[in-house]
Amino acid sequence: MSEFEQRPMRWENPTTARFYEAALQRNLFGELELLLVWGGIGSTRGGHRCNPMNDAAQAAAELAVLSRLRERRGYGLRRLRGAHSSNPKIST
Repeated sequence: MSEFEQRPMRWENPTTARFYEAALQRNLFGELELLLVWGGIGSTRGGHRCNPMNDAAQAAAELAVLSRLRERRGYGLRRLRGAHSSNPKIST
C-alpha cells in the first residue's frame, strides 16, 4: 500500500462520559505515528500519547485492536464532523 487516507476515529461512552480518539499522522521528522487522545466529555482533563508506527499496515492493525477494545469497554464509534473529518493523504 503506497498511499492511503486515514480519518480520525472517536469513541464515546455515554455512561461514563468519556471519549477516546485515534488519528494517524506524520511527526516533524516525517515519521508515521498514531496519536491517541482520551478524556472526559465536557472536561479539560485527559491525556494523549503518540505511538511510532513502522508502516500503514501496522497502523491499520493497531486501529483494529483499539476499536475492538473500545467497543468491548462500552464505547461507541462516533463520526467526526468539521475540521476533524478529513486528513490529507499520507504516503507510506
